[in-house]
Parts: sequence; structure tokens; C-alpha cells
Amino acid sequence: MEFAIGVLVGLRSMTPIAAIGWAAHLKWIDISDSHFGVLGSTPVVYILSALALGELIADKTSFVPSRTKLAPLVVRIVLGAVCGIALAMATNDFDVAGLVLGAGGAVAGTFGGFHLRRWMVNRLKVPDLTVALLEDAVAVGGSFLILGHLNLG
Repeated sequence: MEFAIGVLVGLRSMTPIAAIGWAAHLKWIDISDSHFGVLGSTPVVYILSALALGELIADKTSFVPSRTKLAPLVVRIVLGAVCGIALAMATNDFDVAGLVLGAGGAVAGTFGGFHLRRWMVNRLKVPDLTVALLEDAVAVGGSFLILGHLNLG
């Protein structure tokens, strides 16, 4: 789970952490006794949601730097690690493993998503906007699928 949420961070950096915030807020997961309990607070959930929505919109513009550039990559690694730790805490797994898996997943998702998007646009002649919207759907749907599974499990 931690690696998978990290991969989704690589696609859309803010979506998984916003989804974790909502899952904590809705009591799907319990991270309240951890340093990450604040993610489920009402103000933070709304802020994370606004940032995630802003990222979904900004990704379709030409002024956003590539996710593989140093600064966006570092942000994704950090957010992947945070998401991985939060999931590890929610499932009583080993925290450091969650950090490593989340960060590693973010690297894999960043570069995998970048190259897959470029390949689909160049080789398959799929419009970039179509691929970007598909990435959005995978990031949003995948995040809630993972967290919904934890809620059921």
C-alpha cells in the first residue's frame, strides 16, 4: 500500500496526501495519535484539497516545470515518504518501511508517469490533455481506492 500511494504521489503530488487527510477526517483510517493526525483536521483537509485541485488545474498549463526537475522531484519524494508513513501508522506497520516505500514509490511514479505520458503522446499520438486527465483519474481514483480498502480491511 505504501509503495502504491507513493507511485500516485509521483503522478500528482498533492492528491494522495489530500486523500489521506479526507480518510483521516472521515475516520476511514486512524492516525490521530501520530504527528500526522493534523492531516485529518477540517482546516488542513480543505487546504490540502485546494492545493490538490490547484495542481490538477496547473498540470494542464505550460508554465509548470517538469515533475522530473529537482525541486518538483524532491517535493514528490518528501510527500511520498509522508504518505507512506501515514499509511504505515494507520495499519500499524513499521514506520521506516512506510517512509522508504512511499519515497521509492514516488520516484517510480514520477519517472514512470513522465515517460509513459511522453510515450503515449509521441508514439500513440494521444493528445497530452487526454493523458493528463487519465493521470488525474488514476491519482484520484487510486488514492481513494487504497484508502477505501483500508477502511474496509
